Amino acid sequence: MTESLFSVVPGGQLTLPGLMAALSRNEVTSFRALRAHQEPAWHMFLVQLGALALHRADKLSCPESEQEWLDALRGLTKLYPDDAPWCLTNMDVQGPAFMQAPTPTGEGLWSSDRQRDYAPDSLDVLITSRNHDLKQAVAFNAPPEDWVYALISAQTNEGAVGRGNLSISRMNGGFSSRTLVSLAPMTGSSKATDPMPGAWFRRNIEVLLGTREIVLEGSAIEFPPNGGICLTWLPMWDGEKQLEVTELDIWFIEISRRYRLGVAGSQIFAVREGSSKTRINAKEFKGSLEDPFMPINITENKAFHLHSENFPSAFSYNRVVDLLFSGNWELPVLARLAPTDAQDETYLMVMAALARGQCKTDGFHKRCLPISGRIVRAFGPRQKELHEIASSMVAEIGNFKFALKASLAVLAEDGKTTKASLDEMKRIDSRAARFIRDFERMADEIFFPELWLRFEAEPDAANEARAVFVRKLHTKATEAFKMALMTVPGLSSMRHRAQARATASFRRIVASKHPELLSQRFPQDTGKTPPQIEGDQS
Repeated sequence: MTESLFSVVPGGQLTLPGLMAALSRNEVTSFRALRAHQEPAWHMFLVQLGALALHRADKLSCPESEQEWLDALRGLTKLYPDDAPWCLTNMDVQGPAFMQAPTPTGEGLWSSDRQRDYAPDSLDVLITSRNHDLKQAVAFNAPPEDWVYALISAQTNEGAVGRGNLSISRMNGGFSSRTLVSLAPMTGSSKATDPMPGAWFRRNIEVLLGTREIVLEGSAIEFPPNGGICLTWLPMWDGEKQLEVTELDIWFIEISRRYRLGVAGSQIFAVREGSSKTRINAKEFKGSLEDPFMPINITENKAFHLHSENFPSAFSYNRVVDLLFSGNWELPVLARLAPTDAQDETYLMVMAALARGQCKTDGFHKRCLPISGRIVRAFGPRQKELHEIASSMVAEIGNFKFALKASLAVLAEDGKTTKASLDEMKRIDSRAARFIRDFERMADEIFFPELWLRFEAEPDAANEARAVFVRKLHTKATEAFKMALMTVPGLSSMRHRAQARATASFRRIVASKHPELLSQRFPQDTGKTPPQIEGDQS
């Protein structure tokens, strides 16, 4: 609370209250020590903490002075005048420390027989196969700031990892992930790839404060309007006793692990204890706990789960269309335009999560999508219209994907047009996958600008915008196909036949879907259709 631990750009080291004051003044552009996959957890933590502190202090806007933030934060821990819940280490294990619950174990916790972790990244949420991609437990002699980020990342975003290591409550199952979906102001200093931390922090806190009563009234869960548990690392935790959801404040900050940090000489280390039950008794809710950042499936009332897929980003155009426009998902309160938001400004729709599976992580995925205030306002009353246009665009991309896949099947089979065997189809798919991904990546880059253009255009202009989009897709698909012609391996003696028949196949399929693109006659190579690929036209 009073030590300057956090290194920011511009400037140097700041205390936690000083950091929150600087963010409120929009004076922070980045955090020097924050790793990419820790960014969503850090933002969600700061917003929830700030909203909890200001609500307890009866404030509706973010103060800009360090002292006001210090007083507000201490208001959450009035029973601890020594600031123990804000200290990174507390050797009295029956008292709380920052993101670390009291434990009844006693001084035996510090026994030399217990395993100690001396690197903060050993606590973090990443699980890497054979330690190849991102090395683990290498940050020895790390400063306290690294331990703070690792603790927050693990305690507020962790899934189930083996016996005694259970998941947080704000996700749908132990192998799911906590997803951030939120609007952020796109200020003059923002890049299209990232929001300004300060403007985003202030906007989200003030939206939460302004909508608290409405959300509480509409919730199916009976959260206490005042006096609920805010910081779940304050009560004792023996690994078995659970906190009930109805004991918690609606913006509660949870912890998923029984960690305690100690100091040996000048070196910080962590000790772990297992738990037989999750910290919060919330399995029945499937992650649907009024998380201000999490989309909820309307039909099944469960939290969104980010699946990894064979695509450069798990937040690809088709998944974003489903999430934002299909009507299958209720967007969280921070992803909706609030009365306090400027109606005609441009925003970023920030979507971020660590894709997770059983005892593995499938990459950190993030997308910042620029959207005008006019479009965001249309999410409700004109959502069906947006979805219809977006779905037609997804179908148009699908037409070119099918043309690519079918023609590359001919190329990979050296020009054969007979039905391929299962093994041959696997080989064809593996050779075609790279070029289809390249095409999808290029289509993804133009998808949303074209969608906004078509949505806001008059009927005649919308038809022309559709024709322009199709021509762009044709150009992108042709580029990917030409690259495949030069690089897909095959028999040299059949090379010319394979290329000619693949080209004819590609042109024929494109012309069948979009005859306006190709007016010339097509080579009648054999009169046979290319190999059928199961599921391509479904």
